[in-house]
Amino acid sequence: MFRCCSRLAASAPCDSSSVRYVVVLMVLVRIAAAHQSSTKYVEVRVDGDRADVTLRCMPGDVTEPMKLAPDAKPSAAAAAAAATVPAYVASWLALRVPTSNGPVTCTARDPKSRGEDDGFLAVTWSVTCAQPIEVLILDFSAFFALDKRMEALVRIDDDADSIRVTAADNPIGLDVAPAKLFAFTPERLAFALLIVLVAALAPTFTRAARDAAVMFALYELAHVAGALGWIAIPPLLSQLLLPATVIYAALETAFLQSVRWRAATFSGFAIVHGIAHPHALVADLGTALVTTAAALAVLLPLVRAVVPRIRIAWIASAVCAFGGAWLLQVVLVRV
Repeated sequence: MFRCCSRLAASAPCDSSSVRYVVVLMVLVRIAAAHQSSTKYVEVRVDGDRADVTLRCMPGDVTEPMKLAPDAKPSAAAAAAAATVPAYVASWLALRVPTSNGPVTCTARDPKSRGEDDGFLAVTWSVTCAQPIEVLILDFSAFFALDKRMEALVRIDDDADSIRVTAADNPIGLDVAPAKLFAFTPERLAFALLIVLVAALAPTFTRAARDAAVMFALYELAHVAGALGWIAIPPLLSQLLLPATVIYAALETAFLQSVRWRAATFSGFAIVHGIAHPHALVADLGTALVTTAAALAVLLPLVRAVVPRIRIAWIASAVCAFGGAWLLQVVLVRV
Protein backbone atom coordinates (compact mmCIF):
# COMPACT_ATOMS: atom_id res chain seq x y z
CA MET A 1 0.00 0.00 0.00
CA PHE A 2 2.74 2.47 0.93
CA ARG A 3 5.72 3.05 -1.31
CA CYS A 4 8.51 4.97 0.38
CA CYS A 5 10.95 5.16 -2.50
CA SER A 6 10.14 7.13 -5.67
CA ARG A 7 10.85 10.90 -5.50
CA LEU A 8 10.98 11.62 -1.77
CA ALA A 9 13.60 9.02 -0.90
CA ALA A 10 15.10 7.72 -4.07
CA SER A 11 18.31 6.69 -2.34
CA ALA A 12 16.71 5.34 0.87
CA PRO A 13 15.96 1.61 1.29
CA CYS A 14 12.27 0.77 1.47
CA ASP A 15 12.42 -1.19 4.75
CA SER A 16 9.76 -1.99 7.33
CA SER A 17 10.82 0.80 9.72
CA SER A 18 10.32 3.41 6.98
CA VAL A 19 6.89 2.01 6.28
CA ARG A 20 5.98 2.22 9.98
CA TYR A 21 7.23 5.82 10.09
CA VAL A 22 5.05 6.77 7.14
CA VAL A 23 2.03 5.03 8.69
CA VAL A 24 2.46 6.87 12.02
CA LEU A 25 2.95 10.19 10.22
CA MET A 26 -0.19 9.77 8.17
CA VAL A 27 -2.22 8.81 11.25
CA LEU A 28 -1.03 11.94 13.08
CA VAL A 29 -1.87 14.13 10.07
CA ARG A 30 -5.27 12.52 9.89
CA ILE A 31 -5.93 13.20 13.57
CA ALA A 32 -4.82 16.82 13.26
CA ALA A 33 -7.03 17.25 10.19
CA ALA A 34 -10.08 16.79 12.42
CA HIS A 35 -9.52 20.37 13.69
CA GLN A 36 -7.13 21.69 11.08
CA SER A 37 -9.15 24.38 9.35
CA SER A 38 -12.26 24.34 11.54
CA THR A 39 -14.17 27.58 12.01
CA LYS A 40 -16.40 28.02 15.01
CA TYR A 41 -19.18 30.59 15.17
CA VAL A 42 -19.74 32.42 18.46
CA GLU A 43 -22.63 34.73 19.32
CA VAL A 44 -22.65 36.72 22.57
CA ARG A 45 -25.64 38.69 23.83
CA VAL A 46 -24.94 41.06 26.71
CA ASP A 47 -27.52 42.18 29.26
CA GLY A 48 -26.14 44.03 32.28
CA ASP A 49 -23.81 41.70 34.16
CA ARG A 50 -25.03 38.65 32.23
CA ALA A 51 -24.10 37.30 28.82
CA ASP A 52 -25.68 34.49 26.81
CA VAL A 53 -23.27 32.58 24.59
CA THR A 54 -23.96 30.33 21.60
CA LEU A 55 -21.09 28.43 19.98
CA ARG A 56 -21.75 26.55 16.73
CA CYS A 57 -19.39 23.84 15.55
CA MET A 58 -19.43 20.64 13.51
CA PRO A 59 -20.30 17.37 15.30
CA GLY A 60 -16.91 15.99 14.27
CA ASP A 61 -15.27 18.54 16.59
CA VAL A 62 -16.63 16.80 19.70
CA THR A 63 -15.52 13.23 19.12
CA GLU A 64 -13.23 13.39 22.17
CA PRO A 65 -15.96 13.79 24.84
CA MET A 66 -18.08 11.27 22.90
CA LYS A 67 -15.17 8.78 23.17
CA LEU A 68 -15.12 8.22 19.41
CA ALA A 69 -12.25 7.94 16.99
CA PRO A 70 -10.83 11.35 15.94
CA ASP A 71 -11.99 10.82 12.36
CA ALA A 72 -15.52 9.73 13.33
CA LYS A 73 -18.44 11.62 11.85
CA PRO A 74 -21.31 11.62 14.34
CA SER A 75 -24.61 13.26 13.49
CA ALA A 76 -25.62 16.54 15.06
CA ALA A 77 -28.39 14.75 16.95
CA ALA A 78 -25.98 12.19 18.36
CA ALA A 79 -23.51 14.88 19.43
CA ALA A 80 -26.29 16.91 21.08
CA ALA A 81 -27.47 13.82 22.99
CA ALA A 82 -24.03 13.17 24.52
CA ALA A 83 -24.08 14.37 28.13
CA THR A 84 -20.40 15.38 28.17
CA VAL A 85 -20.49 17.56 25.07
CA PRO A 86 -22.00 20.85 26.43
CA ALA A 87 -19.43 21.30 29.22
CA TYR A 88 -16.61 20.30 26.85
CA VAL A 89 -17.53 22.94 24.27
CA ALA A 90 -18.24 25.62 26.90
CA SER A 91 -14.71 25.10 28.27
CA TRP A 92 -13.26 26.37 24.98
CA LEU A 93 -14.18 29.96 25.82
CA ALA A 94 -13.65 31.86 29.06
CA LEU A 95 -15.29 35.28 29.45
CA ARG A 96 -13.78 37.90 31.73
CA VAL A 97 -14.41 41.53 32.67
CA PRO A 98 -11.67 44.01 33.61
CA THR A 99 -11.87 45.37 37.16
CA SER A 100 -9.65 47.52 39.33
CA ASN A 101 -8.12 44.29 40.68
CA GLY A 102 -7.47 42.83 37.26
CA PRO A 103 -9.62 40.68 34.94
CA VAL A 104 -12.21 38.53 36.72
CA THR A 105 -13.58 35.39 35.08
CA CYS A 106 -17.35 35.29 34.67
CA THR A 107 -19.20 32.28 36.11
CA ALA A 108 -20.56 29.94 33.45
CA ARG A 109 -23.64 27.85 34.08
CA ASP A 110 -26.17 25.54 32.48
CA PRO A 111 -24.52 24.61 29.14
CA LYS A 112 -26.91 22.87 26.74
CA SER A 113 -26.52 21.52 23.21
CA ARG A 114 -28.84 21.02 20.29
CA GLY A 115 -28.53 19.75 16.75
CA GLU A 116 -29.48 22.19 14.01
CA ASP A 117 -31.03 21.60 10.62
CA ASP A 118 -27.90 22.69 8.76
CA GLY A 119 -25.86 19.93 10.43
CA PHE A 120 -24.16 22.16 12.99
CA LEU A 121 -24.05 21.51 16.71
CA ALA A 122 -25.06 24.54 18.81
CA VAL A 123 -24.03 24.78 22.45
CA THR A 124 -25.53 27.55 24.58
CA TRP A 125 -24.71 28.71 28.09
CA SER A 126 -24.93 31.80 30.27
CA VAL A 127 -22.30 33.63 32.28
CA THR A 128 -22.66 36.04 35.18
CA CYS A 129 -19.92 38.62 35.69
CA ALA A 130 -18.72 40.58 38.70
CA GLN A 131 -20.04 43.88 37.32
CA PRO A 132 -22.11 45.24 34.42
CA ILE A 133 -20.34 44.32 31.22
CA GLU A 134 -18.88 47.21 29.27
CA VAL A 135 -15.63 45.61 28.13
CA LEU A 136 -15.68 41.85 27.59
CA ILE A 137 -12.50 39.78 27.36
CA LEU A 138 -12.82 36.59 25.30
CA ASP A 139 -10.15 33.98 26.07
CA PHE A 140 -10.00 31.06 23.61
CA SER A 141 -6.85 29.49 25.12
CA ALA A 142 -8.49 26.07 25.61
CA PHE A 143 -9.92 26.25 22.09
CA PHE A 144 -6.59 27.02 20.43
CA ALA A 145 -4.86 24.38 22.55
CA LEU A 146 -6.61 21.82 20.33
CA ASP A 147 -5.19 23.33 17.14
CA LYS A 148 -3.69 26.80 16.70
CA ARG A 149 -4.82 26.83 13.07
CA MET A 150 -8.48 27.08 14.01
CA GLU A 151 -10.37 30.36 14.09
CA ALA A 152 -13.53 31.75 15.66
CA LEU A 153 -15.97 34.23 14.16
CA VAL A 154 -17.49 36.26 17.00
CA ARG A 155 -20.63 38.37 16.76
CA ILE A 156 -21.81 40.61 19.59
CA ASP A 157 -25.56 41.15 20.01
CA ASP A 158 -27.15 42.07 16.67
CA ASP A 159 -24.02 43.46 15.05
CA ALA A 160 -24.01 42.59 11.36
CA ASP A 161 -20.23 42.19 11.29
CA SER A 162 -18.32 39.29 12.83
CA ILE A 163 -14.88 39.56 14.40
CA ARG A 164 -12.36 36.97 13.28
CA VAL A 165 -10.25 35.65 16.17
CA THR A 166 -7.11 33.58 15.60
CA ALA A 167 -4.53 32.21 18.00
CA ALA A 168 -2.41 35.31 17.40
CA ASP A 169 -5.29 37.56 18.55
CA ASN A 170 -6.12 35.62 21.71
CA PRO A 171 -7.27 36.85 24.20
CA ILE A 172 -9.29 39.70 22.74
CA GLY A 173 -11.09 42.54 24.53
CA LEU A 174 -14.27 44.00 23.04
CA ASP A 175 -16.13 47.17 23.95
CA VAL A 176 -19.72 45.97 24.29
CA ALA A 177 -21.13 48.95 26.19
CA PRO A 178 -24.32 50.35 24.65
CA ALA A 179 -23.91 53.57 22.73
CA LYS A 180 -24.38 56.63 24.91
CA LEU A 181 -25.74 59.98 23.85
CA PHE A 182 -23.91 61.77 26.66
CA ALA A 183 -20.68 61.30 28.60
CA PHE A 184 -20.92 63.31 31.80
CA THR A 185 -17.90 62.45 33.94
CA PRO A 186 -16.78 63.99 37.28
CA GLU A 187 -13.76 65.76 35.81
CA ARG A 188 -15.82 67.18 32.97
CA LEU A 189 -18.41 68.65 35.33
CA ALA A 190 -15.70 70.04 37.62
CA PHE A 191 -13.98 71.78 34.71
CA ALA A 192 -17.29 73.20 33.50
CA LEU A 193 -17.69 74.91 36.87
CA LEU A 194 -14.09 76.17 36.81
CA ILE A 195 -14.56 77.62 33.32
CA VAL A 196 -17.64 79.47 34.51
CA LEU A 197 -15.78 80.77 37.58
CA VAL A 198 -12.99 82.24 35.45
CA ALA A 199 -15.40 83.76 32.91
CA ALA A 200 -17.66 85.21 35.60
CA LEU A 201 -14.98 87.78 36.52
CA ALA A 202 -15.50 89.67 33.25
CA PRO A 203 -16.93 93.19 33.67
CA THR A 204 -20.06 92.50 31.61
CA PHE A 205 -22.25 89.44 31.07
CA THR A 206 -21.65 89.60 27.31
CA ARG A 207 -17.91 89.46 27.81
CA ALA A 208 -18.29 86.67 30.38
CA ALA A 209 -20.47 84.61 28.03
CA ARG A 210 -17.96 85.09 25.19
CA ASP A 211 -15.01 84.05 27.35
CA ALA A 212 -16.88 81.00 28.64
CA ALA A 213 -17.90 79.95 25.12
CA VAL A 214 -14.30 80.21 23.89
CA MET A 215 -12.95 78.16 26.81
CA PHE A 216 -15.67 75.53 26.41
CA ALA A 217 -14.91 75.25 22.70
CA LEU A 218 -11.17 74.84 23.35
CA TYR A 219 -11.80 72.30 26.11
CA GLU A 220 -14.19 70.17 24.07
CA LEU A 221 -12.01 70.21 20.94
CA ALA A 222 -9.01 69.14 23.01
CA HIS A 223 -11.12 66.43 24.68
CA VAL A 224 -12.14 65.03 21.28
CA ALA A 225 -8.51 65.10 20.15
CA GLY A 226 -7.44 63.13 23.22
CA ALA A 227 -10.19 60.56 22.71
CA LEU A 228 -9.09 59.65 19.18
CA GLY A 229 -7.09 56.70 20.50
CA TRP A 230 -3.64 57.84 19.36
CA ILE A 231 -2.21 57.08 22.78
CA ALA A 232 -3.22 54.88 25.71
CA ILE A 233 -2.30 55.10 29.38
CA PRO A 234 -2.64 52.42 32.08
CA PRO A 235 -6.03 52.45 33.85
CA LEU A 236 -4.53 53.11 37.30
CA LEU A 237 -2.52 56.07 35.99
CA SER A 238 -5.61 57.56 34.38
CA GLN A 239 -7.53 57.18 37.64
CA LEU A 240 -4.81 59.13 39.44
CA LEU A 241 -4.42 61.81 36.76
CA LEU A 242 -8.10 62.75 36.55
CA PRO A 243 -8.51 64.03 40.14
CA ALA A 244 -4.99 65.49 40.03
CA THR A 245 -5.95 67.70 37.08
CA VAL A 246 -9.04 68.88 38.97
CA ILE A 247 -6.93 69.82 42.02
CA TYR A 248 -4.34 71.74 40.00
CA ALA A 249 -6.87 73.56 37.82
CA ALA A 250 -8.92 74.52 40.89
CA LEU A 251 -5.83 75.93 42.64
CA GLU A 252 -4.91 77.94 39.55
CA THR A 253 -8.45 79.28 39.32
CA ALA A 254 -8.35 80.34 42.98
CA PHE A 255 -5.04 82.20 42.74
CA LEU A 256 -4.48 83.03 39.03
CA GLN A 257 -7.69 84.09 37.36
CA SER A 258 -6.35 85.14 33.96
CA VAL A 259 -8.60 83.89 31.15
CA ARG A 260 -5.68 83.38 28.76
CA TRP A 261 -3.69 81.10 31.05
CA ARG A 262 -6.74 79.22 32.29
CA ALA A 263 -7.79 78.49 28.72
CA ALA A 264 -4.34 76.98 28.05
CA THR A 265 -4.46 74.89 31.25
CA PHE A 266 -8.00 73.66 30.61
CA SER A 267 -7.19 72.69 27.02
CA GLY A 268 -4.07 70.78 28.04
CA PHE A 269 -5.91 68.87 30.73
CA ALA A 270 -8.81 68.20 28.35
CA ILE A 271 -6.45 66.12 26.22
CA VAL A 272 -5.62 64.04 29.30
CA HIS A 273 -9.35 63.66 30.04
CA GLY A 274 -10.03 62.49 26.50
CA ILE A 275 -7.24 59.90 26.70
CA ALA A 276 -8.36 58.65 30.11
CA HIS A 277 -12.10 58.66 29.34
CA PRO A 278 -12.51 58.10 25.58
CA HIS A 279 -16.09 58.20 24.36
CA ALA A 280 -17.80 57.94 21.02
CA LEU A 281 -17.81 61.16 19.00
CA VAL A 282 -21.59 61.45 19.25
CA ALA A 283 -21.42 61.24 23.06
CA ASP A 284 -18.62 63.83 23.18
CA LEU A 285 -20.47 66.29 20.95
CA GLY A 286 -23.77 65.76 22.79
CA THR A 287 -22.11 66.35 26.13
CA ALA A 288 -20.32 69.44 24.84
CA LEU A 289 -23.54 71.02 23.55
CA VAL A 290 -25.56 70.29 26.70
CA THR A 291 -22.77 71.37 29.08
CA THR A 292 -22.05 74.59 27.23
CA ALA A 293 -25.72 75.53 26.91
CA ALA A 294 -26.46 74.81 30.59
CA ALA A 295 -23.37 76.67 31.74
CA LEU A 296 -24.09 79.80 29.70
CA ALA A 297 -27.84 79.88 30.34
CA VAL A 298 -27.98 78.84 34.01
CA LEU A 299 -24.65 78.47 35.78
CA LEU A 300 -22.95 81.65 34.55
CA PRO A 301 -25.78 84.01 35.58
CA LEU A 302 -26.03 82.23 38.93
CA VAL A 303 -22.30 82.53 39.64
CA ARG A 304 -22.23 86.21 38.64
CA ALA A 305 -25.15 86.81 40.98
CA VAL A 306 -23.37 85.32 44.01
CA VAL A 307 -19.86 86.63 43.23
CA PRO A 308 -20.42 89.87 45.21
CA ARG A 309 -21.19 87.77 48.30
CA ILE A 310 -18.96 84.70 47.77
CA ARG A 311 -15.42 84.93 46.49
CA ILE A 312 -14.40 82.94 43.43
CA ALA A 313 -11.53 81.46 45.44
CA TRP A 314 -13.98 79.90 47.89
CA ILE A 315 -15.88 78.05 45.16
CA ALA A 316 -12.62 77.01 43.52
CA SER A 317 -11.43 75.72 46.90
CA ALA A 318 -14.57 73.59 47.14
CA VAL A 319 -13.77 72.11 43.71
CA CYS A 320 -10.21 71.52 44.89
CA ALA A 321 -11.52 69.70 47.98
CA PHE A 322 -13.70 67.53 45.75
CA GLY A 323 -10.64 66.64 43.66
CA GLY A 324 -8.67 65.87 46.82
CA ALA A 325 -11.36 63.55 48.16
CA TRP A 326 -11.56 61.84 44.77
CA LEU A 327 -7.77 61.35 44.66
CA LEU A 328 -7.75 60.00 48.23
CA GLN A 329 -10.48 57.51 47.36
CA VAL A 330 -8.47 56.30 44.36
CA VAL A 331 -5.32 55.90 46.45
CA LEU A 332 -7.08 54.04 49.26
CA VAL A 333 -9.19 51.76 47.08
CA ARG A 334 -7.19 51.26 43.89
CA VAL A 335 -3.51 51.50 44.81
